[in-house]
Amino acid sequence: MSTTNRIVIAFVFLAALGCKVGPIDVPQPQAWRQYRNDALGVAFDVPDFLEMRDHGDAAGIVFRYNGVNAVLLRFVDEKEGRRRGLWNGHPDAGPITLGGHAGKRYSYLHDDGPIWDRTEAYVVPYRGQELGLEFRTHHDGAMRERMLASFRFTGRERAGG
Repeated sequence: MSTTNRIVIAFVFLAALGCKVGPIDVPQPQAWRQYRNDALGVAFDVPDFLEMRDHGDAAGIVFRYNGVNAVLLRFVDEKEGRRRGLWNGHPDAGPITLGGHAGKRYSYLHDDGPIWDRTEAYVVPYRGQELGLEFRTHHDGAMRERMLASFRFTGRERAGG
């Protein structure tokens, strides 16, 4: 067997096994800015060290730290959520309130391919789908608390339907 074939086989084997990624350690924020999405009708505070990327689809709005997805804003229906390995199908970890609306918290391994991330999602029903704010971070108490506390719905449409 050639060296190239061995490398390809090893890569396919490792990809099939998957790779578990630990939670991301984040620094203490030095400053905050408001993230606002008028199309989705939400706004919340974001720490200065997170870089935002909008994928324009169910992959959602991604806030990255050092090139890694740290916090994600998702808006999906159940089918898309299951396809992407999100909270759908996982047991909930209790009730939450997000932007003044009742929802559920999920703690699970996000597994949409070769990489598995420990994820905590705060999810509310919204516009006939589910809106979730996902954290893949560690030692983030103050950051998470402020992001969740500042979350609000800005449009006429409200969560729950």
